[in-house]
Amino acid sequence: MKRCLLLLFILFVANVAKSQQWFYEYPCGNNEIVYFITGDMSAHYNYILGTLYNNSLGLSYPLALCVDEDDVIVDRVFDDTFDKASFIASSGMGDGNVLVVAMCSMNHMDDIYEKLWVAALNPNLDVVSEIYLEIEEPYISFGPSAQILMNDDNEIVLVSKVTDSIPEHTIVKYDFVFYKFDLNCNLVKQSYLENPSYHSEISDFIMVPNTNYYAMFSDGMHVSGAETISYIDKDLNYMSTSLIDKYTNYPENIRPEFISVDYWYDENHFLMSVMSANTDGINDWYPLVLKMDTDMNIVKSLSLERIDTTDYVSQYRNMAYVNNDKIYISTFWQNSTLVESFPNTATVYQINEELDLLGRKDFDLGVFMNILYIQPTFDEGCIIQAYLDYNTHKVPVICKLKSDDFEVETEIVENKEDLSFYPNPVSSLLNINVENMINENVKIMITDLLGRRYLDEDFYLDESTFSINVNSLKSGTYIYSIKSEDGRSVLKNKFIKE
Repeated sequence: MKRCLLLLFILFVANVAKSQQWFYEYPCGNNEIVYFITGDMSAHYNYILGTLYNNSLGLSYPLALCVDEDDVIVDRVFDDTFDKASFIASSGMGDGNVLVVAMCSMNHMDDIYEKLWVAALNPNLDVVSEIYLEIEEPYISFGPSAQILMNDDNEIVLVSKVTDSIPEHTIVKYDFVFYKFDLNCNLVKQSYLENPSYHSEISDFIMVPNTNYYAMFSDGMHVSGAETISYIDKDLNYMSTSLIDKYTNYPENIRPEFISVDYWYDENHFLMSVMSANTDGINDWYPLVLKMDTDMNIVKSLSLERIDTTDYVSQYRNMAYVNNDKIYISTFWQNSTLVESFPNTATVYQINEELDLLGRKDFDLGVFMNILYIQPTFDEGCIIQAYLDYNTHKVPVICKLKSDDFEVETEIVENKEDLSFYPNPVSSLLNINVENMINENVKIMITDLLGRRYLDEDFYLDESTFSINVNSLKSGTYIYSIKSEDGRSVLKNKFIKE
């Protein structure tokens, strides 16, 4: 089933004349659920891949979308071959085609996936080449975690987790399998790697620049199940493993999870975005971007933490590298006391390779938004894949952002006639006097000089003077802004927190 979806049917979250972004809700039929979990860019095309579940029939099918440079979407459900299958990995080939991997089950009533389908798709989502891989004994199933890439020799390399069938294992054990193909999807070589832990989620699989070996990021290859980086040579032989998760050696005693690595500075340094877990606290989560060396030392870090929130990075991929000046990090937050049924704010940050925060884009849609995946676009923007949770149902969404959709407010305009505030510096209560906004609904925002938002609330001003408690802010310089409901009046100023 293949369709062409014009963007006439796209739901815009901003005025098209003022913004270049679009926001698209993928249509689902009755008793259908769609999850987009992978995707990649190839030439001027973006591929978005996932699974369509038919709950009434108990079936699932691989689902692919292709977005061209004119923002026309072609979609296809591969329902002519499989009764239970789903896309789990993808990689752009650079020529406009994309490599895809789907795990397939011969019986939709169980969770055993005996086959992998590896294929190259063109922008019309036609199959250019394909191969089926059968599970081999003693393993009984492929797992939902895999990565695929093209190396410098134009070979295709795939890694997937596999499940063993040893009866005495009360806890299922997972290992890794590696495959190498030519461009026609002919199998050249395969190898297996035994995993000492009961974890094997593969975060990333990358060919290290200026070398002849690969780096696999996973929560396997260590008995603790902690995050690791394992090196595999070009012939698919295991070389070594380093422990990423050093716990107390990280700042603030954090523990990284949901790793994405989309950029290597050189063969010895890479950029990693993670969700950090503070091991000293409860539900203390926040996004962190780290420049690392291969000895697992932190060279530089950027925290994207917001006060009084629990922050998460995208589950499947949270970094999209465009160039050294445009790198995107996708996150969403929720109050630690709330659940997905409550509205939240999802955010995409724009940074550079020096870990300077250049801009941000917030989504305040009045519903819980969970960003799952982010990828770059050829015009230096990004595409995010997410779902909106409406309690009774979840809606899959796709959003495209251009680089100039990201703004950081750093310019201060003092409105001395309309605005006064005290004390400055302030330790606890910041008192603000506003003369021209009495009896109005306003939005009050506090950011730091990098644009990180610490307060974003709607208020009704029934008096000329009001107070904001800034006691929880760290020492430093901040910007407060007060915007009228119609957006025409904006008052800003800078203050210092002692």
